[in-house]
Amino acid sequence: DAARFHPGVDGRRVRERYGLDGESVLLTVGRLQRRKGHDLVLSALARLDGVRWLVAGEGEERPRLERLAAELGVADRVVFAGTVPSEDLPAFYGACDVFVHPNRVDGRDVEGFGIVFLEAAACARPAIGGDSGGVPEAVADGETGLLVSGTDAEELARAIRLLVSRPDERQRLGRAGRARIETRFAWDQAARRAGSAGRRRGRLPSVLQVVLSLAPGGTERLVIEIARRVATEARAAVVCLDERGAWAGEAAGIEVFTLARRPGFRPRLGLELADLATRWGADALHCHQFTPFVYGAFAARVRSRLRLVYTEHGRLSTDPASPRRRAAYRLFARLPGRF
Repeated sequence: DAARFHPGVDGRRVRERYGLDGESVLLTVGRLQRRKGHDLVLSALARLDGVRWLVAGEGEERPRLERLAAELGVADRVVFAGTVPSEDLPAFYGACDVFVHPNRVDGRDVEGFGIVFLEAAACARPAIGGDSGGVPEAVADGETGLLVSGTDAEELARAIRLLVSRPDERQRLGRAGRARIETRFAWDQAARRAGSAGRRRGRLPSVLQVVLSLAPGGTERLVIEIARRVATEARAAVVCLDERGAWAGEAAGIEVFTLARRPGFRPRLGLELADLATRWGADALHCHQFTPFVYGAFAARVRSRLRLVYTEHGRLSTDPASPRRRAAYRLFARLPGRF
């Protein structure tokens, strides 16, 4: 939200609350998970002087990270702020000099698009992200921030040192990040594109956002926000294939449907989605991530008037070797004029 997250947001109270005045501040926002590279930031921090790290978020990794911070001798330079209310997040971005999130691939766990990078950019803060998953689409390397491997603490320390020591470079990257948000990633633009997919002459279009669940996460926050914005120009609702999720309450005013998905591909679920789309009067399905897309494509085959929008919160176009993605392209090709 470029109106809520902006360069003029005041972070002084956050700095005062955590005793960060007069120091260079790094910020990370998100769940404490292995793939997000919090441990790498701690290792980099041990190689740096005069830098503090503010961590917003909770997760299963917190006890291990607190032990590691103590072992590395940087515990006094790290603030674990815990879960931060959504309305307070802009001030946290305003309090930092550099946003850091050196994600990596952890087994089959891969970072998606990373909405937090866009929030940092909207506040004109340069970001350091990992060169994996969907992050390279959110951070333009050398233009709005820097990309690192996510596995090398010294490499990360060099990137942090560069930005902390050069205010002019931080400002250049920050200004470019804000400009990119305004031209490519504004909510209203995304909502108009999603809403226009279902436009039918003579009446308001109807768009179903299809997702696995509304569990806490960046993709889910994106789904809720797009549904809200689409609702200003179209009928909008959310379909959860698995369960409603803890964030269903965040979708106030947006209808949320739930289907009971079971492990493995179940054609019956595709039929249920098609029936729901018919009963609700949907013109389009906006499917987020691969599994919802598979069922959305199935439903679009059954109900020929449905249009399909697919958002992959990752690097769909740069992984041609993936069998799942090859299958996605094949399915797309079978929906001429409706995708």
